[in-house]
Amino acid sequence: MFTTVLVASVLAVSAQTDFYTDIDQQEDIILTNETALGEFLGAPCEETCSSMLINVYCKPETLRCECIKGYPVNIGISRGCAKPAQIGEQCYYFQTCIFTDQNAECVQISHNAVCQCKTGYHPVTVLRPLKRVFCTQDLVVITTDMPTLLGVATGLAIFTALICFVLKLFVGARPRHYANSNLSQPILFAQSGEYF
Repeated sequence: MFTTVLVASVLAVSAQTDFYTDIDQQEDIILTNETALGEFLGAPCEETCSSMLINVYCKPETLRCECIKGYPVNIGISRGCAKPAQIGEQCYYFQTCIFTDQNAECVQISHNAVCQCKTGYHPVTVLRPLKRVFCTQDLVVITTDMPTLLGVATGLAIFTALICFVLKLFVGARPRHYANSNLSQPILFAQSGEYF
């Protein structure tokens, strides 16, 4: 069963990789084809670009099809441009999420596609100076297990016993013939009978 799942996941990954390589090869073919006036993003144009391209216009200065202002996300040279989507906003293309944050992805939730952080990342909101939401990597929480806990407790117990033993040695090695401070001072008499 495990090998079947493993083989299926490897095939799915290779199929996805093939899909993206096919798109790249198609885009390379389109980019080298200079006869397709206004048919794709970045193509030369005369006055207008293809109506199949979303949010694209023919820029008069360069005579090339470019994204309209406010739609900076390139969703494919044969598709056009789109607005970037923030974390938590609805998205139609995965590129709109990645444009905002490289650790975000467009995920379908209850019949809606929403920009969310990838697995292993979580959203963080910064309110000042402007509200901004971005994805940051999750921290690995240190987990305790019983062998580690017992090892640390044993080490502390041995350390405490050694400290007590050393202190006992120092206390026991002290000489016991010190003078007693509770005795009164001796009175010395002079030959004349006066005392000092």
